[in-house]
Amino acid sequence: GSELANVNEQFHKMIFDISANRFLNQSLEVINTAKILIWKPVCPTHKRWEEAQQEHRKLFDALRARDPIAAKAAAQQHVRSAGLTRVAAMVSEELEANQPQ
Repeated sequence: GSELANVNEQFHKMIFDISANRFLNQSLEVINTAKILIWKPVCPTHKRWEEAQQEHRKLFDALRARDPIAAKAAAQQHVRSAGLTRVAAMVSEELEANQPQ
């Protein structure tokens, strides 16, 4: 599982690098810190992992086609979906933690 996680990280790093977006690259350290502190890695058997890979494919295909509009849409969809998944997981954990024993 950790090899898949490493490849996933490399994919994201590549996107950050080729974007040449200074703000995005400056944000990378903050994002990585947030991931360590509040995000649990998504297991490759989890439904979200499969969805993320499909989103990655859309983004990759748009970049390969040099289609900035499709690439932007794919990136936004991926970030939105990942964020919603994380928030839902945190809310669920919070609700479980506050259940009477």
